[in-house]
Amino acid sequence: MTLRTSELRKYRDQAREKAIQAAKEKAAALAAALGAKLGRPYSIVENPSEYEAGQAGQNNSNTNNSGTFIEDPTGDEPMPTFAPGTVDINATIRVSFILLE
Repeated sequence: MTLRTSELRKYRDQAREKAIQAAKEKAAALAAALGAKLGRPYSIVENPSEYEAGQAGQNNSNTNNSGTFIEDPTGDEPMPTFAPGTVDINATIRVSFILLE
């Protein structure tokens, strides 16, 4: 089963923005623990999402298009489950910052 959205670009952009903000906040906290401050970023790398990797024809063992199976309450057969109307869109961003004293 494959779920899609007509606004994929919009949601990917939002996920990227959230990932970059989270990376900056985490880096600032780690730098503060070292007694340093963040300088400018010097490297930004985005890892492809599972969807993008699958679209490129790569075999991604973390992708499961068949859903998660649970036991049928009647005990007959496993049933696929998912949250109707939702599509997970993730972004993984690696940002490296210059540290200042």
